[in-house]
Amino acid sequence: MRELHMDRRLFICFVLLFFIFVLVACGNHGEKVVPPDILSDNSPDEYIFTGYDDNSVYDTTGMPRFSHAPGVYQNAISVAITCENPGYIVRYTADCSLPTTESPVYDQPFYMEYGQGDDNNSNVTVYNIRAASFDKEGKMIGRVVSASYLFTKDGNRFSTKIISLVTANENLYGSNGIIDNAINRGRTWERPVNFQLYSPDGRIEVQQDLGIRTNGTGSRLNIQKNFRLFARREYTEETGHLLSALFPGLVSEYYGAQIEEFDTFLVRGGSTNLHDTMITNLIAYELMEDSRVDVANFEPAALFINGEYYGLMMIIEDYSPYYFESHYGVDEEKIATINFTVVSQGPYAGLNWEPDDCTTQEYEEWAAVRHFLETKDMTQADNYTAASKMIDIENFIQYITYECYLNNWDWPRNNQRVWRYTGVSGDNASHIEGVGGYDPDAEYGFDGRWRFVAKDLDISQGVNAYPELGYYAPIDTDFFQVMSKDYNSQNRTYEIFRNLMFNEGFCRSFYLYVCEFMSTRVEVDTYLEIINRLALQIADEMQYHCQKYGDTLRDWDKDIHSMRQFAEQRPAYVLDDINVYSARKGHGYTMVTMELTDITGGSIRYNNATFTKSTKIYSLRDLSMPLEIIPDPGFEVGEVIISGGSYNNGMLTLSEYNCVLNVSFIRTGQSVPKKNTPDHIVINEIGHSSQEKVNGYDWIELYNPTDHDINLRGYTLTGRSKSHTFPSIVVPAGGFKVIFCSGTQEGGVYAPFTIAKGNILTLYDSGGAVIDKITIQMIASKTHLGRYPDGGEWKELSQYNVSPNAPNSFLEGIYHYYGEKVQNAVMINGILIDKSLFEITDDGKMTTTLSKLLTAQDLTTLEKSSLNMYLKMYQKDEIIDMNTMLELHRIKEDFSVYYVAALNSYIITF
Repeated sequence: MRELHMDRRLFICFVLLFFIFVLVACGNHGEKVVPPDILSDNSPDEYIFTGYDDNSVYDTTGMPRFSHAPGVYQNAISVAITCENPGYIVRYTADCSLPTTESPVYDQPFYMEYGQGDDNNSNVTVYNIRAASFDKEGKMIGRVVSASYLFTKDGNRFSTKIISLVTANENLYGSNGIIDNAINRGRTWERPVNFQLYSPDGRIEVQQDLGIRTNGTGSRLNIQKNFRLFARREYTEETGHLLSALFPGLVSEYYGAQIEEFDTFLVRGGSTNLHDTMITNLIAYELMEDSRVDVANFEPAALFINGEYYGLMMIIEDYSPYYFESHYGVDEEKIATINFTVVSQGPYAGLNWEPDDCTTQEYEEWAAVRHFLETKDMTQADNYTAASKMIDIENFIQYITYECYLNNWDWPRNNQRVWRYTGVSGDNASHIEGVGGYDPDAEYGFDGRWRFVAKDLDISQGVNAYPELGYYAPIDTDFFQVMSKDYNSQNRTYEIFRNLMFNEGFCRSFYLYVCEFMSTRVEVDTYLEIINRLALQIADEMQYHCQKYGDTLRDWDKDIHSMRQFAEQRPAYVLDDINVYSARKGHGYTMVTMELTDITGGSIRYNNATFTKSTKIYSLRDLSMPLEIIPDPGFEVGEVIISGGSYNNGMLTLSEYNCVLNVSFIRTGQSVPKKNTPDHIVINEIGHSSQEKVNGYDWIELYNPTDHDINLRGYTLTGRSKSHTFPSIVVPAGGFKVIFCSGTQEGGVYAPFTIAKGNILTLYDSGGAVIDKITIQMIASKTHLGRYPDGGEWKELSQYNVSPNAPNSFLEGIYHYYGEKVQNAVMINGILIDKSLFEITDDGKMTTTLSKLLTAQDLTTLEKSSLNMYLKMYQKDEIIDMNTMLELHRIKEDFSVYYVAALNSYIITF
């Protein structure tokens, strides 16, 4: 933190103005202040610095007032302090301690600027002023007012919110400090702190005096500590809650309004993820939003403690009783919460369930519930019915699926928490001796059943936190091993699951939810979008965080890439794990996949999920389930074609491992815009092979399909963990813009990466929303990727169709190259196959045999071998109708077949 010094140049002027200033202040309860100079013009003209959004909460009479609002500044300022009562003395400190009667008397403004001697590794200089008014007898008037001023070297460098924590140094360090004694817990190790929160553009959002403790288990030994903050009347007597919308958009499920009060919350670092992605836990939370598993909301923030940069942290909701009251409307005095964690001392020491906020009776009731679930015969209907009154079965199934799929290494031996409402009193409520009550008619949360919450998934999703110690979560870990590892007498979550699986209803519900979960929440594109969005949100701050803790951005990029690999590759492993487990246990369920092809004009609903685009759906073989087909306005259902199954009377049954569902919709005559027609810039064509490079560079073509010009200012293109934000570049209506992957400036139009298999190209608009994305998969030689028609579906186009800054063509390039030879023909990987190998039947069908295709002279040995593999379902001399190739194309991800009706020709690539 920078030392303050008085601006002697202003001293004389200030003395002359001081009495005028005081007189104005005495007649004005709203002292004029200057907002941070980098903020927008909508800063308030008047700022009474009380720490509350609503100044009426606190009586500020006689308290010091600052001429400048706390916040982020670029240019030097001089901060003056006034008091409306000239009989009071204002005293201040600049070392974060509380002002006393021994502190210096304020007598002139403080001059502040960015300091070149800053040692924060953050490009930020911080000044902390704490001031209080005293009467002539030395009595403090009101309370201490604290203000932090942050100065940046080159404008506002922040992309996240900013926290400033200010407290006396002895509260942090030394024999009584919570950072130097981080393993200590409880109220006796809670210290007062002033909490200030700023928006990314430097505005102060809230300031309030709170209590602070260290938080966590093993992470208490980390260099970067985690903190839990408490709002209490002893710190701010007017309210027992923090009055602020800490999480914009967080709406109470019960009250339907923004949650703007908190009694506790966490300011949490990377924990065991400190030297890894920093967002593994956040991604896990977002994947389960709006599920039956409670997840905490979060907000990334850069933290400064007494002016020292502490790195990137996360503001996270705390699962206190008030959390459940604010979300569900239940009385916080009637909430029981219990943790399973490493307990360091006391009667529950060791790996054990530990009372969090509950009575001894409630703790014993939870033990009785666990014993019942572990030991009773769940094939008996009465026992399973009783079990479903004790715990929320749906919550438990979702919780188990979530933790196991994401491969949470530090679970279930740690990081479990359950809660229930203890005030059950409905007319139909039943009270089970020793295990609590249940009300079947109550609203969600009021029914008295125990529920699990998501907690601390830092070592999950491919993260290698400390591989030398075995702390890692690889992609291929068996789904069920995640749950059964490190079994002990207290942690019997797997035993509960194993016993419940003897019940057929539970067993079926579990397998169906795994299918739903894999089809929706961790669907690859959905998963990757969350990873990329959160990584982009913290990327700017990570360069400073890495400097602080001895890491590099390159290592961070690798860790983010590992998570992307997990998102892409985990499904195949879990599918195998589920099927092996089911077969071994004799459950009789087999998970299969179904490719849903483009369904323009409507949507389908299947297994509790709605699908509106081409995707992979997971389901169970030989199990008939309803398939609801929902046309958009102006459309009606056309054909429903299922390959590898059957569809009758609204029921879909899958009978093969890899099925294909095609649902077509036809217009009813209404004028309805085509579904999914882009109304924004799209990635339209990609050139990356040696034949397609332009000026020696890979390239990406953007297309504007709208009827108006679009300026790319502020748009961002990402690939291979790198990104580029465009300057002012206009793409005309219906026009194109080529982005060269040169890594160097080309008039502001370039991408700092090359194109390769596995790339995920993502285009963000100026507001940070994803507007287009494509994953580059392996494609056939002599082809490249492009939308056809422009803005339409992605296709593998011939290298002869390369058309940067021009409309894409699926046919013309080939026709121009081959002329009439391409009529009634077959082209394989760009090679025109001898027409004598094909026959045209009387009804116009083109046929051949595998034996004939393998004699094609221009195909390489490798291509013939691959062709033989793709067509292995045919006998050598079996007649192959080329139209059946189109069905094969839908099944084989890397085998593409296109029919060109105008030429009666087929184009095959692999």
